[in-house]
Amino acid sequence: MAVEIKLPVLGEGVDSGTVAGVLVTAGDSVEADAPLIELETDKAVIEVPATEAGVVASLPVKAGDTVAVGQVIAIIEPGAAAAPSPSPEASVEQPAAEQPAAEQPAAERTAAERQERRGDPPPPAPAPPAVTAAPS
Repeated sequence: MAVEIKLPVLGEGVDSGTVAGVLVTAGDSVEADAPLIELETDKAVIEVPATEAGVVASLPVKAGDTVAVGQVIAIIEPGAAAAPSPSPEASVEQPAAEQPAAEQPAAERTAAERQERRGDPPPPAPAPPAVTAAPS
């Protein structure tokens, strides 16, 4: 059975606010206490959390709307199937040697890679070994 999430009492003398931002969309899975909207009052900007875990069925408010205490801001289907978690193979991390340079820790990058990232010119190539003529 769907649960209506209503704007809670915000504080003494505050009976409404303006939706500053909507943080979820219909179809999103949410945990209890996860923020649903940001609400701006004359005193502060607050995040209004979900009171139930489940899937957002609908959001009857949008950014810019003025909502009053007790007004429905979201409808959640509790216990609805959440998005599937990634498979174990997808979560296996690559060894550091196979990761792109941007993901490797700085200590593992070569000096040349660090210089290239900074835009420094490459170091000069080492001089070839000197060749001396053998006495004949």
